[in-house]
Amino acid sequence: MRDIVILLDNGHGHNTEGKRSPKWADGVQLFEWKNNRRIVSAIANELDKLGIKYRILVPEDLDVSLSERAAR
Repeated sequence: MRDIVILLDNGHGHNTEGKRSPKWADGVQLFEWKNNRRIVSAIANELDKLGIKYRILVPEDLDVSLSERAAR
């Protein structure tokens, strides 16, 4: 059986303009970069438990262009 590696791309970094919800009544605001990193982290934890290989394409919090993410 060939080795399979799951690629996880958490997208935009914290320095990308926009990419957030409006502020809700309680002042909370959802930031896409932060939410995506939480989701990718949870997926990575489950893959670890299952012994499945994966790679997080953008481990840093800064924005990485789509072309750079594709090259990785």
